[in-house]
Amino acid sequence: MKHITWWKTLYTALKRNGWRQLFFYLSNLDVSRFIEFSKVSEFLEDKQGYTLELGCGYSVLPAMLSNEYKNYICLDLSKGACKYQYSLPNVSVIVADMQHLPFKNNSISTILAISSIEHVPDDKMVFEEIKRISKQDVSIIIDIPHTINKTRIDKMERPQVLMSILYNFKTLWKVILGRHLEYFIEQTSTDSVIKYYNMKEINKLIHDNRLCIRQHYIYEKYFQQKFFNMIPRGWFILKDLIFGNLLFRAEELLLHNNKTGNGIILLIALEKIKRSE
Repeated sequence: MKHITWWKTLYTALKRNGWRQLFFYLSNLDVSRFIEFSKVSEFLEDKQGYTLELGCGYSVLPAMLSNEYKNYICLDLSKGACKYQYSLPNVSVIVADMQHLPFKNNSISTILAISSIEHVPDDKMVFEEIKRISKQDVSIIIDIPHTINKTRIDKMERPQVLMSILYNFKTLWKVILGRHLEYFIEQTSTDSVIKYYNMKEINKLIHDNRLCIRQHYIYEKYFQQKFFNMIPRGWFILKDLIFGNLLFRAEELLLHNNKTGNGIILLIALEKIKRSE
């Protein structure tokens, strides 16, 4: 798999969403997505069979992967999000709940869940379903929020404020966002509940389903945390791209042994694969 650079992600987003993408996270694009997509491309392995992305939403990741992964399936609970993916080549789109996956046992070769499981009410059921549909040589890439403290669920206040602003000034936002307004409202609402996982909780979910972690990568370690706590991410994408990239490079250079961070990306396999290695 070719490496997905930050600039390729921005280019793809601009191509799909137009110039407004420079200012608004129209594909839920912020500094986290630039990091996630880049690292996911490093974790991905060439495999035959079906590639399934759980909770794809309005992401531009399928647009960057579907040319190389010919049997790519996008699954999301949102009909609007699924419509966003319909036009992509080699992509099948399914409106479904990831807690009840409509696939046969042992049928999927690659599974992606990028910033989606943390929004699901029953994440244990999601991991059980992932285990059920996985082929023996499956590659599972999961990205979730991370904390070194106790696992917690955050009900964020900022999106609620943003929702109020969006609805009270809907006519103005329609002029600014055009056809993207409904997406913007939906995505802001979805992000209002997020679960943060510590390693103890992650290991339990993994091991309870006879899975194993082959690699993991922690990101947004310190500099980005401080900066984006002062100036929130999202909305103005150029700010996330420029400052996020600089701070990310500094963290890579100076904090490579740091175990803390806002997010963690996991490359997971079936347990028996681990034993055979």
